[in-house]
Amino acid sequence: MKNGGYILIWKSTLTNPNFLKLVKRIELSQGESRAAAESLALGYLTKLWLVADSHIRSDNTLDLGANDVDELLGVQGIAQLLGADYLEVLDANCVRLPGWLEHNGVLAKKQARAAARQEKHRNAVALQDETQVRDMVQRSGATSLPCPALPIPAQFKTPPTPSDEGAPTAKRRRYGKRAKNLERLAALMTGIGKPTT
Repeated sequence: MKNGGYILIWKSTLTNPNFLKLVKRIELSQGESRAAAESLALGYLTKLWLVADSHIRSDNTLDLGANDVDELLGVQGIAQLLGADYLEVLDANCVRLPGWLEHNGVLAKKQARAAARQEKHRNAVALQDETQVRDMVQRSGATSLPCPALPIPAQFKTPPTPSDEGAPTAKRRRYGKRAKNLERLAALMTGIGKPTT
């Protein structure tokens, strides 16, 4: 099963308890420092996961035995050292990578791309709103941005218009609300930064 040209390695892998146990096993068995053991563990897992990305079956199994995994990773006994958290030896010709498809399968990759796309959109919208507020502040002659924690006084609140009631789409409601908020903000800023007499 081919899942694409990349695998997912989460930042939290380095602090995951299972990974830390693997690092400790590598430290003890190979006499490495902690930093070296972390690098080795990450390298072993990444290499195994790269092979799995192209060859894993729908039940999270690979047609490799423990000896094949040892040969692939270049370390005698590494299949046992990885432990059941990362590799289960089923028989002489088959191993399972528990939960691998849930983290690196097609669905997981789609979800990761969608989350990244949504985050990018949220950041772009926030930047656009901030830019609009800064432009209004500059046009009004104010010297600073208003404090967003202040409540909006009743005299500046814009009453709903008949055209806003029953707006047919969520998009129209969202942008209509944003425009009203920007109007309110502009109304609040008219007196900010100007000397009082």
